[in-house]
Amino acid sequence: MSWQEQAACRGANPDHWYPDKYDNNATVRASKAICQVCPVQAECLAHALEHHENDGIWGGLSVRERRRLRPSTRLQPINHGTQGGYQTHRRRGETPCLACTDANRDAQRVSRRAS
Repeated sequence: MSWQEQAACRGANPDHWYPDKYDNNATVRASKAICQVCPVQAECLAHALEHHENDGIWGGLSVRERRRLRPSTRLQPINHGTQGGYQTHRRRGETPCLACTDANRDAQRVSRRAS
């Protein structure tokens, strides 16, 4: 038996899982509440992430909520040894490499002297 056949939402009105921006939040909350008690919630969410579902509520999460779970596929390349490289590391939540840290420190010194 597939996970879809075991889903708590099976047979329910699909409009509840594909709300448009004008639907009231009560419908969305009710749909998510069904997802929270669904025995295959994890499988549903995994399917949505794997297949890049860009609409609807899957596994109890909206498109925006699922997007936060996906690793970014559009990572900006790092220009190491520059202040911009330092800032890219920081935006990614990474510890900047030594070359970028040095470049950032040097740029800040130059900026302070110019002030």
